[in-house]
Amino acid sequence: MEHADAASGRVLVFAPVGRDGPASAELLRRAGMHSVACEGLADLLAQIKTGASAVFIAEEGLFGKDLADLFSWVSEQPAWSDLPFIILTSQQEQPGVTSWRRRLADSLRNVSFLERPVQPITLSSAVHAAVRAPTGNMRCAPCSMHGSGQPSCSKVR
Repeated sequence: MEHADAASGRVLVFAPVGRDGPASAELLRRAGMHSVACEGLADLLAQIKTGASAVFIAEEGLFGKDLADLFSWVSEQPAWSDLPFIILTSQQEQPGVTSWRRRLADSLRNVSFLERPVQPITLSSAVHAAVRAPTGNMRCAPCSMHGSGQPSCSKVR
């Protein structure tokens, strides 16, 4: 359920259309991150369960799909262990798409949206920040938890 020690900074990439997945994973590797391209939604969920520090997803990989298992995993993770998701979006502004994005953000909890076209430095810096963010929270994981399910220690980044 935890990020499995955040799997040593591992970033999962799920962008199933064209070369977006392999190209994004390679860009993140060149930026010094350990990235893994996922081949499908089932592979993404399996990799998340193995452990990750962040997840980068092109929204077309999720739109119209059954996301119940993904949402279930997110809802069951400890509060201090909010896995960050970075979603690459299109410029579509239709009400249905906007509403779907809001529901997605609510369900995934820790979400950042990046709109296409995204510059390589924007993508790599956003993912780098997401990878660093859970580190402080992970340090609190062993701290005793009090009744609210929140860490009792005071140092959470």
